Amino acid sequence: MFKNKQTVKIAFVLAFTLACFSVLGLFNQAPSSLGYIVKGTNTDTITELTLDAGGEITHTLPIINAIGAKLTEQQKQVLLRYPQVIAIYADRSINSADKDVTDRARSGS
Repeated sequence: MFKNKQTVKIAFVLAFTLACFSVLGLFNQAPSSLGYIVKGTNTDTITELTLDAGGEITHTLPIINAIGAKLTEQQKQVLLRYPQVIAIYADRSINSADKDVTDRARSGS
């Protein structure tokens, strides 16, 4: 069936090597980060703590003493240990059940 057994061996070794690298790549991926709202005693303090933990600040919400941040699960757990951090919520969008209200809000009317 195959004209050259050496070619088959080389193809097998290449396929096996690629499969190994693919599997190793899955294990070496950086942990994924998700969006959170971090509420604290004041915005400056929680911004500093979040940056120190390795998080990425996405926005500030000074009216409610909170920030938006991209965090891994490990970074989130680190922040929860600080007494200055009151709560951490998943950052999610809110949708209105009333299409007319949603459309008016988008258009600014």
